[in-house]
Amino acid sequence: MLSQSFHSLLVAAEEVRGPAATSYTIGGSVSGLTASGLTLTDNGGDTLTVPAGATSFTFSQVLQSGATYDVAVSAQPSNEQCAVSSASGTVAGNVSTVAVACTPLYTIGGAVSGLSAAGLVLELNGQYSLSVPANASSYIF
Repeated sequence: MLSQSFHSLLVAAEEVRGPAATSYTIGGSVSGLTASGLTLTDNGGDTLTVPAGATSFTFSQVLQSGATYDVAVSAQPSNEQCAVSSASGTVAGNVSTVAVACTPLYTIGGAVSGLSAAGLVLELNGQYSLSVPANASSYIF
């Protein structure tokens, strides 16, 4: 009778505790990354530096099933702009669908000659304005 009571106690304790939680990784693909300096964060806490030339990433911190994830760029690489797609969701298994796409940044500029007075304002695609001072020899947006 004592062993049956002990067995019942163990079963009851297991039911209270529930099944062991399963941990999963968060990661995905990287495209176009040619420079260093890209840093990603998951849920604003787990930080990962992605090296130049990388084609994939995986955060070291694992999340439990049912937890949410939200991947964001916290630092951009030199002369590139990276954006994250499929950045957030609810964990139900290992996540490998987050995609980071990086594109190069370019400067637009040119030479100026004969500008003896102030007041020249250049516009780029109707979005950016640049005042060019008198006697300037060049400009860069």
